[in-house]
Amino acid sequence: QRHLEVLGRHAPKLALDVVLADEAAVPDRDSLSDAAKRFGAAVELAPVARPDGTPRHDPELLAAAYDRIFRMHGRIGPWR
Repeated sequence: QRHLEVLGRHAPKLALDVVLADEAAVPDRDSLSDAAKRFGAAVELAPVARPDGTPRHDPELLAAAYDRIFRMHGRIGPWR
């Protein structure tokens, strides 16, 4: 949610289709959803963090999450 607030301050006209977040890293899902709505975005929660606890994405989990997003939302149009 904080990332979205910062993006909104720096790029107030930015429009997003989907916000992907690691489900374990989101303490307040309602606040994240509200922040995403300000960008016109849907929220997708998925496990994308490395299982070893380091603050990095797991490439395979991230790829699987992106694959699911593209399958659920269809083709996302070109950059706005």
